[in-house]
Amino acid sequence: MAKKKVKATRPVKATSRGTASQKIIRLTTSTVQSHPQNPRKHDENNLQMIMKSYSEFGELGPLVVWGRNNYVIAGNGRLEAAKRLGMKEVNVIRADHLTDEQALAFLVMDNKTTDSSRWDDEQLAELIGDLQERGADLSSTGLSQLEIEPLMRAGAPDEFSEFDENVNTQHKCPKCGYEWSGKVQA
Repeated sequence: MAKKKVKATRPVKATSRGTASQKIIRLTTSTVQSHPQNPRKHDENNLQMIMKSYSEFGELGPLVVWGRNNYVIAGNGRLEAAKRLGMKEVNVIRADHLTDEQALAFLVMDNKTTDSSRWDDEQLAELIGDLQERGADLSSTGLSQLEIEPLMRAGAPDEFSEFDENVNTQHKCPKCGYEWSGKVQA
């Protein structure tokens, strides 16, 4: 089955800088739709996390919509979660200044940017530790217990395990075959 190509249905004049107005508006969820060419898929676990975020923190990030059909080009998972929660309206920013090609490119770029970011595990462990000390519900972070446990163990150990200094450490040079021991002779 061929993918439906989407074109803007009306020309929109760009602002003097060629950027969208950052004004957040409310649209009904029934008038906003996922972009039919959205390549990013949200599994059930991801949608449950987004729904939990909405329930816990409220609606903090607007969707980015484009064109007369109000296609979402950023926030398709948030739209699905909002609909599942029965939300009647969502916050959106219109990006009608974009050309068809720009809207499609942004649809990909917005999803791709998270792929190239990484966690600073030390800072994350510190933050999780701080939340834990404050008695926060760590499940509201979106991290599973299996992800949190190694972070909390990542610091220096309270005690070092037993170390036997008589461990036999034999070495052999892969080029010449010379052999030696890592043991210190007293």
